[in-house]
Amino acid sequence: MPKEEIYPFSEAEKIEIVSYPDRMNWDNHFDSTIVVSGEIRFSKSLIKERVVLNDTLTEKLFRYLFIEECPLIDITRSLCYQPRHAILFYNNESKIYSYLEVCLECGKAEGNFLYNEICDERTANLEHIFKQAGIKYFGEE
Repeated sequence: MPKEEIYPFSEAEKIEIVSYPDRMNWDNHFDSTIVVSGEIRFSKSLIKERVVLNDTLTEKLFRYLFIEECPLIDITRSLCYQPRHAILFYNNESKIYSYLEVCLECGKAEGNFLYNEICDERTANLEHIFKQAGIKYFGEE
């Protein structure tokens, strides 16, 4: 099935990757969504990088989230959840309508749509997509 038929890609005018310091260190509301009323709910001054995906990387991200699957699931993995990256889906009114926040250290993610599990064996692939897009921040400096 083509990505244009799968939510949230079906409505995306643009897809942006953002990086920021470990949200568990500064966010008093880390158990809630990062998007409220079409905007990131925390100060944009905390965002270190913003990169809009081109068509090639959008296709890679789609394949990652909906086609590729975990080779096996390790239920003993730790869930550190120190998110430093989010994938933001914007509509034609430049409002965020969907998101996926991810911790590349443990593979845990929080989003508002269904996607294939992001397991330890697959986090390096997602990090590679982020790097290809131009993201350079992956941890504390």
